[in-house]
Amino acid sequence: SSLLDAAKHLGAHLGAAALACPQRALDAGMPAFFAALLQPATASKSEALRALSQNELVWLIQLLAQFVRPAGKAMLPYLPKLTAIADLAAAHEELPVARAAYKLRRRMLQGLLAVYPAD
Repeated sequence: SSLLDAAKHLGAHLGAAALACPQRALDAGMPAFFAALLQPATASKSEALRALSQNELVWLIQLLAQFVRPAGKAMLPYLPKLTAIADLAAAHEELPVARAAYKLRRRMLQGLLAVYPAD
């Protein structure tokens, strides 16, 4: 579908920005992803995913996965919230959302373990 094609192209742009300047890209982009995906925690309620449609959740989580893949150590300050998103989405009742969560977790591991040559 055109939405999935757009996600691939936009994800490639986000990944390229994160590869070029990981800390700056993540500092600019992560707050927007967190605001779009997570409801803020309150004293009586823990963090939860926002009430979005299945397609919106999959779209945002897949974009986030492509964004963090080349980020490396710049991802470390955001790891608790990224892990919360992955955990919440993996427990989601809809299978495509859970699959997107597994992809996010896999891309987080790739980002933390991959080495990119300097030239």
